Order: sequence, then C-alpha cells, then structure tokens
Amino acid sequence: MLLSIVLELSPSTDASLPANVGRANFAETLRRLREIQPGSDEAIHGWQGLRPITCSDLHGVRIAKGRKYVREGERCWVHLTSMDRIVSDWLWQAFVQKKPERWSLDGVEFEVINGWTDPADHPWSGVISYQDLADQHLFSTQPIKERQKVRLQLASPTAFKSNEMQMPFPLPSLVFGSLVDRWNAFSPIELDARMRRFGAELIAVSRFNLKSELVKYKQGFLSGAVGEVTYITKVDDRYWLAMFQLLADFAVFSGAGVKTSAGMGEMRRL
Repeated sequence: MLLSIVLELSPSTDASLPANVGRANFAETLRRLREIQPGSDEAIHGWQGLRPITCSDLHGVRIAKGRKYVREGERCWVHLTSMDRIVSDWLWQAFVQKKPERWSLDGVEFEVINGWTDPADHPWSGVISYQDLADQHLFSTQPIKERQKVRLQLASPTAFKSNEMQMPFPLPSLVFGSLVDRWNAFSPIELDARMRRFGAELIAVSRFNLKSELVKYKQGFLSGAVGEVTYITKVDDRYWLAMFQLLADFAVFSGAGVKTSAGMGEMRRL
C-alpha cells in the first residue's frame, strides 16, 4: 500500500526554526513509531537500500533570513509517506488509527490538529495500492496527446547523484530514473528499468520555474531545485506513456533524489 499522511500542526508558542527541519521530522516520526510499534524505528533506520519512508520539511510558515518563523495558533503542516506494505501498516496505526496529540520539531512543540490521507482534504495526502495505481494508467483510454505532458511541483530542494556528483537540476533521466528505481524497490509490479534511458532520450523539459536552495547537513551543504517543471514527450507508445504518467502520480508517495527521508525531494504532479 502506498500511503501519504498530512499532519496539520499548530505551534504552542512563537518560535523560529532552521530553514530545513526534515531531519527533525524524520526523528519525530521514528519516535512516534517506536511508541506504537516497538522496534519499527530501528528497522527503518537500519533499512538496507532505499528507505521505505519519506518525511517532509515544515510547510505553510514564514521564511526570512534563512530561518522559519512560526506563530502560536497558526496552521502549518508536514507529510509522511511510505512505499512498503508493512511500513504503511505501521504508519497507519501510529498516525491514522491513533492520531498523535503533539509533535516536536527541533525543540518547538506543536499541537496536531488534523491527520489526512484523502487528497480531497489535502493535495499531498493519499492512499492507494500499487495495483490500482498501475491499472489507472496501464488501462487508460485517455487520448495519446493528453498523456504526453507531465507538470511536477518540487516543494523542497531536490537533487540527484549523477556520475559521483550532485546534480541540482531535475533532468528527465534523473527524475524518472529515480522514480522507477523506487517503484521497483517496493512494488510487486515491476516496471521497465529502461525508463531512465527513456527519460534521457525521449523526454524533454518544456518549461520550468525553478530556483536553487541550499540545505545544511552535518557534512556541509547540498543544493537542490525548488519550483515547477514541465516534461513532454512525442512518443505515442501506450506502455511508455503509461509509465510516464504512472510515475508522475507515484511521486507524491516516493519523492525523488537524495535525502528524501530528511525533507528533500518532495514532489507531486500538478
């Protein structure tokens, strides 16, 4: 099961936070999982390969001079996602069946106002099976022309590893290569791994409104892209177009690129 949970938060006091609190959100998520399912936090922290969860930065707050500022009583939000069936069950128990009352980010306390899993309530939330998501696109009757474009929002700095270097621009091969790798790592339905090559050779960037942002980590800074980007292809093959559209919808659950469990690489279709 693919799961994206949005937690609506309200700070208990006026405060300032670092520019990116994705790592703090990851730590708080593991703490909550440990309360509900002992040992689950250790399983996720020690996961081999791609981690099955993503944890967002804090959204809906004022940013100035490299800091986030929150006001007592205002509403803001984070989202947590899972690509693995067992981990999705853990998150469901910890955040849907028994919504937490409090949330802590870098020492700042928040009240949890709402927890959403329905995109009708919040566009970053959702729950669907791999099979149902695949069927929506593999058996789509949508006209070819309407399936040759995808527009994505990059809500937090998004960067990729390419040729042993960091690439902060969302090239089609890197975005769709990352998405298909994540899909195949967790889904029972395997997609053609040549999607990375398809992205490099047959998908183009048609429009973008992006800026670069730095994220500070212990080992230094990472630069990533934030904004919107539109991808197009002239291919008319239904299978490849289905993958193109399918992976765009998958992005809200998986993120893309590096450090998605620590607030980077938040992505969804617009």
